[in-house]
Amino acid sequence: MIYIYVYEGTAPVAVTFTLGEDHTVSATGTFIFYDGFTCGSAEEIQSVFSDITVNVTEVTPEK
Repeated sequence: MIYIYVYEGTAPVAVTFTLGEDHTVSATGTFIFYDGFTCGSAEEIQSVFSDITVNVTEVTPEK
């Protein structure tokens, strides 16, 4: 699973969560510095990955 965190005024961050053999989870994060990566909406993110099948869901923090 990959979460893409979007912040105003800075590069988005992709965090990949991987399930291990013993049900542990590891996480790896990286900044996305590609100017062609549009992330203003779930539809824009999905269009970036148009070559592969992805399921994009917007998650908003609780206030």
